[in-house]
Amino acid sequence: MHLAGRALVTYFFSLALCLGVASSPTSRAAEPPRWVAQVLRRVPHTEEEVAAAFDASRNASVQVAVGDPMELPGFDQETAYDVTVAGKKEKARFQYSRIPVFTYGLALTEADQQNLPAVSKGTILERIGDNYICMQIRVHRDMTTGAVYLYYKPLAAVGSYTKSGTQEFTPLMEDSVRDCRGIGLFVKPGTPLSAEAFRTFVAVSKTMAVVDEDRDAPKPRERVNYEFFIVRGRADGDRLVLHAFVTDQDRQQLRYVKPFSPPTGPDDCSVKSTMLFTEYTVAKQSPSAKVVRFISVNERLSLPMTELDKFVASAGLQGDALDNLTYVLDAMIDGKVTAPQ
Repeated sequence: MHLAGRALVTYFFSLALCLGVASSPTSRAAEPPRWVAQVLRRVPHTEEEVAAAFDASRNASVQVAVGDPMELPGFDQETAYDVTVAGKKEKARFQYSRIPVFTYGLALTEADQQNLPAVSKGTILERIGDNYICMQIRVHRDMTTGAVYLYYKPLAAVGSYTKSGTQEFTPLMEDSVRDCRGIGLFVKPGTPLSAEAFRTFVAVSKTMAVVDEDRDAPKPRERVNYEFFIVRGRADGDRLVLHAFVTDQDRQQLRYVKPFSPPTGPDDCSVKSTMLFTEYTVAKQSPSAKVVRFISVNERLSLPMTELDKFVASAGLQGDALDNLTYVLDAMIDGKVTAPQ
């Protein structure tokens, strides 16, 4: 069987109008809640599985329009989906908020700055020095039941270190956010579908990375790199507090990043990516391809996946850390698992 097809079967990607019994503490009606959700029953483990999940996903980051607010914190926005229930067409209506959770700053080494094309060097450095990418999550609230849960597609905006509001995407930024794709809301097998269950968002980010041995080389060798971008929503009264996580080292390290705060420069971002531009558009006016040399993460806690696997085993759970992802994220948030001494 083709790997992508096998991945779809294995991970149970299901995009559907889910009907069930309300279990949200904010439910206000006896009518069953409705969720438009893509369910991920198993997080991909191997390189081949992750690549297949990325290729199968149609949930590339949705770009926030230029000039829109950087966040929409209240449930003041509304959206509707055309759905069929019991053979009848109707609209499922939701209120939503849009919340920043993660920022991504860009940087160049001094040596790579010197090698920028003279014709566009100033413009490139100005754009890098002033703008960052902000990954965001939409939180849905069912207008009938009040059930609150996460949307299954990531959103992305371009922010400025010096100006308010969202900025314009460059083509290279568009490529970057297009290569961050939601693969679903993780719900462990056997867990009933509910608003509470739809609060662990998983995405795969694909980048070109420098081969480790060539980190400082002027013309390094490149490889494809897949990492997870994860958001966990935790209830706090009638709202959700969002916690962001990223992996690195080919998903061997899980990092719990610091809370979102508007950055004042690349060093303040959740992740600062030091990169090298490898291709340019005609006349070298703008970069058209890049490779990541290395990253730095502003984190609260970082743990090897091997340690998290041991933590899961010590709790008597079946499977590894990825098989028990929500349990692991909650343990890291609550301080129940710490970095090895």
